Amino acid sequence: MDKGSPMSLASRAPMKRGKYVTMSMAKKAAIIKLVDSGRSQADVVKEFHISRQTISDYIKNKQKIWRRRESLLNVVRRMSAKAPTLSSRRPFLFGRSQQWPARFPAPKPPQTQS
Repeated sequence: MDKGSPMSLASRAPMKRGKYVTMSMAKKAAIIKLVDSGRSQADVVKEFHISRQTISDYIKNKQKIWRRRESLLNVVRRMSAKAPTLSSRRPFLFGRSQQWPARFPAPKPPQTQS
């Protein structure tokens, strides 16, 4: 082949990279779990539409991914434990009194004209 032939130009063209997508920790953990449970990497590649190298990277960094996932879950648990309940945000709707709050005047019923 000479240098100007289309075949030699095509072979030197750079490969086009796929779109960069950030995978959530939950998906990474699910992928690791599937591979650890015995599913082949090829099956997981097809299911999640990711490269085999990505799966290999996840398996290699398995401990780091599990630790990160656990720390995120702990943050969510702490936030939900501290979250105010509906009754603490609106005490006048629940609890000792079912009355209209004193600081707001009670709505007046519409007057009918006779």
